[in-house]
Amino acid sequence: ATDHEALVTRPRDVSDNATPSGVSLATELMLLMAELFGDEGARSRAFTELSSLAEPVAQYAVMFGHLLGAGDLAVHGAIEVAVVGSPGAPDFHALTRVAADLYLPSLVLAGGNGDSALGMPLFDGRQHAAGTSTAYVCRRYSCNVPVQDPAVLRTQLAGAAHSS
Repeated sequence: ATDHEALVTRPRDVSDNATPSGVSLATELMLLMAELFGDEGARSRAFTELSSLAEPVAQYAVMFGHLLGAGDLAVHGAIEVAVVGSPGAPDFHALTRVAADLYLPSLVLAGGNGDSALGMPLFDGRQHAAGTSTAYVCRRYSCNVPVQDPAVLRTQLAGAAHSS
């Protein structure tokens, strides 16, 4: 409240409860932004936060469910999917739908044509044939063979999920 006494420090709850803590959500967001934009500063801040909580997480793991997921993302990296094409096209929607339908906790999904992808390292060197959407499944920007078939994309994503 605005009329409360002055606090020596602002309290923060770092443990995850029925909803994830702000700390675990912010850490996960920094890791996802690092994957999407190649932001090493965000990655460094996330690692600092994870390191600062390593001891309590080791002692009381059940209290840090979401933060443990962020730790897994930090260690294994994200499954990166870049869908290049016209966002309004049916084949573009089919490819993005396959990626969105699967449960992949470390998924970073980005889509767009070349113009909307400027500044995103995930789109560097990713091309598509005119009129055809193409998906790239990557880990740390190293990609599988580009695909246009949603069934093949599903297979690649299943393989990526099991390799982490």
